Amino acid sequence: MYLQSAAPYIKSTDAQLARWGLTGAGFRAAEQDHYTRQMELFGRAAGPIYNVYIRRTNHVTFSDLGLIVRVPDAQLMNIRHAHRIINDYTIAFFERYLNGKSDPLVDGQMPSPYEAVTVAARNVAPQRLVQARSRGVGGP
Repeated sequence: MYLQSAAPYIKSTDAQLARWGLTGAGFRAAEQDHYTRQMELFGRAAGPIYNVYIRRTNHVTFSDLGLIVRVPDAQLMNIRHAHRIINDYTIAFFERYLNGKSDPLVDGQMPSPYEAVTVAARNVAPQRLVQARSRGVGGP
């Protein structure tokens, strides 16, 4: 499972990039390379893949920094709400693939109950097969 903001990276000015020793063109090329490699990985995977896009978040949302340093940004969702979504998907994924328990967040069928979330799933077995396998019944 890959959790990510729907918008690429954090918006940066040319001046910010220059302070980091980067050019706008170099940064965009690195960003494109990242997404190309990610899609290649997802395309080659034989096992279940979930790409969870969370709108109104950014790269920093997926850390505790937003709770420590509060920088207001009206374009981002409330950090606690974002962390609730991240936690719910993480727990659902582990419950399904470690404990064999059903959860609609990672069934590969239902749309997300969260308005800000879009999930792209591949290679997801129907839940009844996962439950049968966790009991030692069924196919490989």
